Amino acid sequence: MVVAVDLRVTGLAEAAPDSPTTTPPAGRTATPAAEGPTSDDPAALAVLGVPGVAGLTSVLGAPVHRTPGTLRVELAVAGGHRALDVARAARTRAAGTATGATAVTVLVAEIR
Repeated sequence: MVVAVDLRVTGLAEAAPDSPTTTPPAGRTATPAAEGPTSDDPAALAVLGVPGVAGLTSVLGAPVHRTPGTLRVELAVAGGHRALDVARAARTRAAGTATGATAVTVLVAEIR
């Protein structure tokens, strides 16, 4: 059950970009799946195999962040895929790499 959600809107797109190539906004970095993960963490490798994952991002720091009892993975979703479905599949894959009782969070930072 979700108790609270904290969201921050960083921009609104009025129209689709003219260029077929997209660049992450300033201050953000992204790694396309074809270039490989920015982390050798097993969760990163697992998530990159999920259909619809366009790559890893590093908006809040490392693409994979682990603390005792938690695991967070940041990713970009490929256009044409439903972000919710991709996030759920990525969470399931990432949870398979976690040990013990670990809360797994997937942050969709970009839609490409």
